Amino acid sequence: SSDIRQGSKRKKRTFPSRIPHDATFHEAFWPHAIARHPLEFLERITIGFGFQRLILHFSVPADIAQNNSVCEIDDGMSVQTSTFYEYTYVLLLCNKLRTISVLKKLQSNIKEVKSAFSAEKDDSVKFDNDDKVVLDALGNAVSPAPVGVILHYQILRQRWKHGEREAVRRVCVVTDTNIYLLNENYVGDG
Repeated sequence: SSDIRQGSKRKKRTFPSRIPHDATFHEAFWPHAIARHPLEFLERITIGFGFQRLILHFSVPADIAQNNSVCEIDDGMSVQTSTFYEYTYVLLLCNKLRTISVLKKLQSNIKEVKSAFSAEKDDSVKFDNDDKVVLDALGNAVSPAPVGVILHYQILRQRWKHGEREAVRRVCVVTDTNIYLLNENYVGDG
């Protein structure tokens, strides 16, 4: 994190930037990014239904966010509480094995980062899942009919063979009685 903070103290630069021929790795530029948050500020991970997505919840102290360009705050993505900026990112992996792989890598790196920067005993990241939320939403969508037993749940992108339409994110749910194709929308979607 000290390297991260050192890298963030550099002056703002234009893109693309020329890299000096005698530059070393330590002097490297930060890549241009919409947002960048150190893993030490990751508070919670929500595992999506059927391991189709991961939701990362960051809580960045306001004093660090305001004084450090590592945590940009004028991005329209954060919600400020009294002393923290809250950021939420949805990783739509759409594949159980990929989601588990990303989750394992995150857990390994989080453990290393949190132990290096925190002397507190309870510095672990909280895990939860959104199964109840998904099941309740599905129940509301098909009400008054019962949902039944969910045999398969898949996030996908629907494309059309004809016309100039954009692909649309959907959820395909296969139950013991029906197949549902539902919209998958998020607050940040345009």
